[in-house]
Amino acid sequence: MAKLSQELTDLYRRIGELGLPTLSFAAIHLNSKGFSWAELGRERGVTYQKVNQGKKETDFLIAWIKKRMEAEKVKYVAVNISGKGDLEELGAGLWLKLDAVPLIDRRTKNPSKRRLDWLARRTQTKFEADDVVKVKLKSRNQVEVAWLVRSQEYEKVDKKWWRRLVSQAEEFGSKKILFINATPRGGGVAMMRHALVRLYKLIGVDARWHVLQERAEAFEVTKRKFHNVLQGAAGRGVSLTGKDRQVYEAWIGENAEMLKPVIERADVVVIDDPQPSGLIKFIRRWAEDKKIIYRSHIHLDSKLINRSGTAARRSFEYIWANAKKANVFISHPMLEFIPKVVSRDQVVLWGAATDPWDGINKPLTRAQTNYYLKRFNKILLEEGQEPLDLTRDYIIQIARFDPSKGIEDVLEAFRLLRAKMESKPPRKARLRGKPQLVLAGHGSIDDPDGAPIFNLISGLVGSQRYRHLKDDIKIARLPAVDQILNALLRRSKVALQLSHKEGFEIKVTEALMKGVPVVSYNVGGIPLQIKDGVSGLVVKKTGNTRQVAEKLYRLLTDKRFYQKMSRGAKREAIKEGLTVPNAAVWLYLANKLVE
Repeated sequence: MAKLSQELTDLYRRIGELGLPTLSFAAIHLNSKGFSWAELGRERGVTYQKVNQGKKETDFLIAWIKKRMEAEKVKYVAVNISGKGDLEELGAGLWLKLDAVPLIDRRTKNPSKRRLDWLARRTQTKFEADDVVKVKLKSRNQVEVAWLVRSQEYEKVDKKWWRRLVSQAEEFGSKKILFINATPRGGGVAMMRHALVRLYKLIGVDARWHVLQERAEAFEVTKRKFHNVLQGAAGRGVSLTGKDRQVYEAWIGENAEMLKPVIERADVVVIDDPQPSGLIKFIRRWAEDKKIIYRSHIHLDSKLINRSGTAARRSFEYIWANAKKANVFISHPMLEFIPKVVSRDQVVLWGAATDPWDGINKPLTRAQTNYYLKRFNKILLEEGQEPLDLTRDYIIQIARFDPSKGIEDVLEAFRLLRAKMESKPPRKARLRGKPQLVLAGHGSIDDPDGAPIFNLISGLVGSQRYRHLKDDIKIARLPAVDQILNALLRRSKVALQLSHKEGFEIKVTEALMKGVPVVSYNVGGIPLQIKDGVSGLVVKKTGNTRQVAEKLYRLLTDKRFYQKMSRGAKREAIKEGLTVPNAAVWLYLANKLVE
């Protein structure tokens, strides 16, 4: 007990030495004379202040809040905003300048001190213990999407695409588009849907997003017998069984009953990936002429699917029995992802998207970046790992802990890189110490592989092969706070994406947008995102970790070459892979279907 007590004391001491600010939640109400302010700290009660200066300009308010934040040594997680004036302008300023989530409140008119205190307390209840926004599911599992910025912020990113979006929205009019997927958080699909529906709300498009009911045994089937098998990443002996079908069909039937009223009201229904594909037969039963889009987000191994007798063939035939009833089959822009059985007349090729203003991409100040890197180090300390040394360079791979992500290859390439640096040391001026490795990603409720793969990789790091590098390898499953990934990417020297199977990896685009060169395998849609030798380096043969190490060595030791790659990364990041073009294309397709 004494040893455990001492270890806990040491842990708390080291976390305290990080110097993380106190977290606080606030409420501000604007009126004709000035504004009222209340805030709630985790370690203290509510404080209240009334400011009668007659100034409500956003710049003044942001400066006042920032000054208070610095004086009190707090980090405002979220602020409830009510009253008179341009609440959206203030909200966007809070998110983009102070990194505080804005909660626009149109109902509160003239709050008393007690009411404003209550609003500050209520703001805190919208977050989980680790300051992750609670995803609210409304009636029939409709996802409530948070407001972050105004339409003006999106318009200035790309005015040409913005005009196209507005034109398509006007044509779509009062019609309704419905998106259905497995989960409201975790993975690229959920991130894209949050951004897409948020933007549609800003421009008045009736877009709704619903998710399936959570059920562990059903997700075992959809992840391991659908997703992994279709990618050719499931391993020997894994195949869809009769019992699996029974589990899936019972679950999808319950979801169909729950979603029927929502589906019947929609003009266009989008089915994201295999998990909700079983809904299509119900939709056709209810309304034969309903416009349905099936969106495949994964790397379908068509060679396996096309081969008779394979597990991939059996899984795809089962899914395709429903998916073929959709009007359109959308795939990432790789013809090799499309099995022979899919009619080319149904196919639309289309990449994934990321959002310029969400937590993983929005600009961060140096202080904000440092804060989130300290948050990352706190997570490492709590996991029993040494903190990331921020005075040294590091290489990063951000991905789910999944069999297809090539994480074992990342470890081996890092070992070979460090061995080469020992045998052929670079000049000190070219490198900030020996490089470290970061392996990080979010989990998802529909992914039962996450914890086992994380534990497997953790065990490998502690094995004899990698033990000498253990303190320089950081591995973490992160809470759903996107700014941690944003900060990690921005400070990284090089990003890796050594997936063995991959659709269109949006983390590649997100790294390039920040000027971080990417080293990847020539897999799936990744070569469409990286210009080899311009914005990153592509290793032709999957599994060639020695060549990965060689390319890393050059990027880390050849300063002029690295700077060229970094400039190329920013320049060549796919501009069409952002939310506004993505939203415009969705509406273009919907308009064509309902003509």
